[in-house]
Amino acid sequence: IIACSTASGIFEKNRNYFEKKFNTPIVTMLNASLSAKVNKTTKNNKIGIISTSLTKQVDQFALFLKNRKPELLIFSNAAPLLVEQITLGNYCSKETFLIAKQYTEPLFSNNIDTLILGCTHFHFARPVLEELCKNQIRLIEPAPIAIEHLKNLFITDYYDNSNAGIINLMVTGDVSD
Repeated sequence: IIACSTASGIFEKNRNYFEKKFNTPIVTMLNASLSAKVNKTTKNNKIGIISTSLTKQVDQFALFLKNRKPELLIFSNAAPLLVEQITLGNYCSKETFLIAKQYTEPLFSNNIDTLILGCTHFHFARPVLEELCKNQIRLIEPAPIAIEHLKNLFITDYYDNSNAGIINLMVTGDVSD
């Protein structure tokens, strides 16, 4: 599982290469379960995505969702200062609220009814984002959806009681951090 939206976008852009290289099923934040959740959640087909700058630049969330449902109108905004606030441990401060508001208001002005948290860090600021959404805009977090998708993948396609599994863990940073 690739548990980073930016890495997921880069992977999806190069999926064929990576699937041949690793020869194992790889689940990213962009998967059929996410597409199904978006389709089930939106009523007006207007989706907002907040993410890191690189995730927005790679733009695989919008491409992935539009390939599955072309009528979606997708509006995205990079939120680098929100990522920074969360990294500093300022999940729900007044400053975090104001920063999140700055990034979400342009999306809200497009009458979105669904907001995808396109960075796994944003889970920590969910209370702030929920307050900004005022129960009018539904939030979708790809990470729990990816975990459920992975579980279903193994139950239906790869689970075999007679074989022990192999787990390979790879990280992009120092594991002692």
